[in-house]
Amino acid sequence: MERLSPALLKALSLLLEERHVTRAAARMGVSQSAMSKMLARLREVLDDELLVRVGSHLEPTSRAEEIAPRLEIIHREMATILRANPFDPTTCRRTFTLGVSDYVAQFVIPETLCGIHRRAPEMTLSLVSQNAATLVEDLMENRIQIASAMDVDGELPSGLICRWLAEDVFACVTATGHALTRNSNLKTYLSFPHVVVTGGSDKITSIEKALAVLGWKRDTPLETALFGSAMEVVTQSDFILTVPSHIARHLARRYGAAVSPLPFDVSPFRYGLIWHERFRKDSAHSWVRQQLIEQLATSDYSK
Repeated sequence: MERLSPALLKALSLLLEERHVTRAAARMGVSQSAMSKMLARLREVLDDELLVRVGSHLEPTSRAEEIAPRLEIIHREMATILRANPFDPTTCRRTFTLGVSDYVAQFVIPETLCGIHRRAPEMTLSLVSQNAATLVEDLMENRIQIASAMDVDGELPSGLICRWLAEDVFACVTATGHALTRNSNLKTYLSFPHVVVTGGSDKITSIEKALAVLGWKRDTPLETALFGSAMEVVTQSDFILTVPSHIARHLARRYGAAVSPLPFDVSPFRYGLIWHERFRKDSAHSWVRQQLIEQLATSDYSK
């Protein structure tokens, strides 16, 4: 059977109420001719006359009388769907998966997660390690609903929305007393091995591209998805870790390490939160991301 459009359902309701084509047309704001055509279409789709002439007026068929109360239910449900329903975090039972680096998960997010849980106790938040290589696909396929992101190349893929919160540059983290802390230059930077963090946003490509322009390549024999393991390597060896400067400062403070400026030019980058446009008008998603935005904008670990 062909589907009944909302317009045809509305026309059927008015016809059964008025039992008069002209009056039904007036209430719907269409011409008598248009309403007559809708009635003809309804008769065809439902395979029933619906309204039959008895003397000088129309009477509903038994099929029409059977349909009428169901139409009332349909219209009430449609009105509920269309009516604006203010978001109430206390009753929200949605699950949101956040793709973040372990730095954000460990230092930036926890306070916000506790606050969200207090205000939205039925909501579930799941933190997963963000993979820069699959970030766009994960957001497009709705495997994650919000991700922390770095904007290195200045381009945002189609279909994604981002709220950039701050700008930063890269810096180097080393053990205290490392040669780079005394001679922060390119020669020293390239003379030592590097550990790179692969988890979260891409913190590697822009460094490699900048060095390639200069005709150089750094030695990166160690890779890890975790900042904690990278810092264990740094503090126990002569390895160098290159990360955003706000991360470098806080890791150095926590692990008793040193921070040095990056001894060559790399363009500043922005960082913030990114999500798919399917959630543009999703009130629950909007509420969650606003909590995260406020935390990222004010947290000492984000500056």
